[in-house]
Amino acid sequence: MLTTFEIENYKKFKQIRFDGLKRINVFLGANNVGKTTILEALMIYACGFFWNPILGISVLHRNQNEAIPNMQFAESILNVFHKEHAQGELKFSVGGLAEAEEGVTETTFTHVFHPGYLMTALNPDIQMEDRRQNPQKVPITIPDNQGNPIVMQVQTQHVGSWDISSEGKTQTIPILLPQLASSPVGKPHDPAVFHDTGSLRRQQDEFRVYSGLMTSGRMEEFVKEINRAFPGIDIESIENIPYPDGSRAPLSLLQKNGNRLPLSSFGEGVCRWYDLFGRMVSYRNALHCIEEAEVSFNHQAQKVYAETLMRYAQDYNNQVFMTTHSKEFLQALLTEFGDTEQAFLAEQVRVMTLREGESGVLCRALTGQEALDALDRGLELRL
Repeated sequence: MLTTFEIENYKKFKQIRFDGLKRINVFLGANNVGKTTILEALMIYACGFFWNPILGISVLHRNQNEAIPNMQFAESILNVFHKEHAQGELKFSVGGLAEAEEGVTETTFTHVFHPGYLMTALNPDIQMEDRRQNPQKVPITIPDNQGNPIVMQVQTQHVGSWDISSEGKTQTIPILLPQLASSPVGKPHDPAVFHDTGSLRRQQDEFRVYSGLMTSGRMEEFVKEINRAFPGIDIESIENIPYPDGSRAPLSLLQKNGNRLPLSSFGEGVCRWYDLFGRMVSYRNALHCIEEAEVSFNHQAQKVYAETLMRYAQDYNNQVFMTTHSKEFLQALLTEFGDTEQAFLAEQVRVMTLREGESGVLCRALTGQEALDALDRGLELRL
């Protein structure tokens, strides 16, 4: 479990450090203060040398399936690095202390980008270190006027090289366009999951969650928790039944009145509950980064939400990092933690409140109990 995490020169953060991290960690702050950026940095740390998701998280903003123009792609790379370093060495690092049964380990991953010729077209002041790859052509598939696929050979463009270094080891990734031209894969440092509304209603993710729930034997309990969180939904079971022709059908929810409906036909709250808590069962011993934790859940669901979050974090050895800009949601969450298990609130919950200052983002760290006491007294948590 991470106890300390530090970011240097990543996006808006020149330097920020979080100490005393616990089982559940909440980042509270206004829009654009850097909450999502912190989650991204945590994911990059967890990826280690695993390059493909780093590209998706840091450059493509988790829209890996959407092609973007070459210059926009190049600009997105520049925007990864803190603005003070955009004209010099393009470098950032993420690192932390982690406690496990074997002891405490300290790991830092340093990322350095060496710009190629495409970057100088975008910004002539950039110091180019080309490391140019031999020109090559790669096959891409595009539709013709009738929508039929056509395979074409396209010349690659060299954007630059990206180095990832840690403990004396360095992996160099040539960044080529089109994006499919660069696909080296390394080994993740830690298992981690990013939870946002963009992951909802993707059938592949739905099936993975279903598999995890079934193999763990937690499906029956999981269905009961959905019914508690959303009174009146009356779910009997979650099913994965193929169509009569044998083709794969979407997941369906069988209600007690006999109706069988696709999961996607239910509201966003039900879909996000299934995705969020289903993946906490399916991906154990992992970092879970939850963006805008309050989205999709009304006040009726928040009691069960807090209970389930606390239990799943402990039962499956997950460490949770979540963001919110709602003090009302945070107060409800902390109240339920305290009502369920007072010691957990005081010892296993950390609240970091963020505010933009003249010298950068300021952070104030509180235990869960300290944060709840301040909210109950009507005090301002932010600096």
